[in-house]
Amino acid sequence: MALLPLARWGLAAGVLNGFVYAIGGADAAGQPLGTVEAYDPFGDAWSPRAALPTPRSGLAAVAIAGRIYAVGGTGAGGVPLELVEIYDPATDQWSTEPSTTPLYEARTDFCTGTPDGQFFPLVGGHTGSGQTTVVWVYNTQDPSVPLLRTNNDLPVAQDYHPACEVVAGNLYALGGRSSTPGSGNTWLDANSFLDWTTGLWRARAPLPTAREGLSSGQAGGLVYAIGGLDAAGQALATVEAYDPAADAWHGKAPLPTARERAAAVSLYGRIFVLGGRAGNTALDAVERYDPGKDPN
Repeated sequence: MALLPLARWGLAAGVLNGFVYAIGGADAAGQPLGTVEAYDPFGDAWSPRAALPTPRSGLAAVAIAGRIYAVGGTGAGGVPLELVEIYDPATDQWSTEPSTTPLYEARTDFCTGTPDGQFFPLVGGHTGSGQTTVVWVYNTQDPSVPLLRTNNDLPVAQDYHPACEVVAGNLYALGGRSSTPGSGNTWLDANSFLDWTTGLWRARAPLPTAREGLSSGQAGGLVYAIGGLDAAGQALATVEAYDPAADAWHGKAPLPTARERAAAVSLYGRIFVLGGRAGNTALDAVERYDPGKDPN
């Protein structure tokens, strides 16, 4: 497959009109990027798009109503951001229009998804003052009430790039890392389920492999936890699939390229994994997973 034109990690990705968008990220030196590129899966080709107004890594992206929201992240100087910038593919322009209210608090290395095409929760990650369990929900259609808080916070602080997937209108938050003063770091096997109707969190079957910096996607009714970083600091090729109906995990074919802080999207029944990092190397690798070809 065609490589990313610019190798990077900590990027976000979204899908609009059959194109995969790779947004922002950081280079091998850790400098935040504003680069945006669009991938045509039929032509197997990348093309440049309008750059993010604010270069950043550790951001999240979500596509709603024909536009992509680029949310939070880490900007120049390692400062977490409260920015929300919106991309319109019809004009190839980014906006921070008046209806786009910044986040209540800066947030980076978190995840999101939209259960209903209007709201998206900010899950895990950290603020300027440290990790957080608070879950704010961004309202894209009512600028007078841009952010709401869920009834309950995350059961555990899922920092350092957990992965989110929405299934049947509910959200799953996978993995990450938490830090406890005096106890150090804990790499998480968390599988936190947000019931969108009640706003309540519940624990589901844990990830078989605890990790931070993982990516995720969906194919064939399963949720895939992809790559990441283990407690030894090794980038992983591990791929595990979760069956929400059975509340059970199964091992799947590993990534050809071990990586953490990659982006992943689901499109046409396949999962595309973009960029990421292995050690100090920023990756330009793009790999596609086809569940019909996996013997596992």
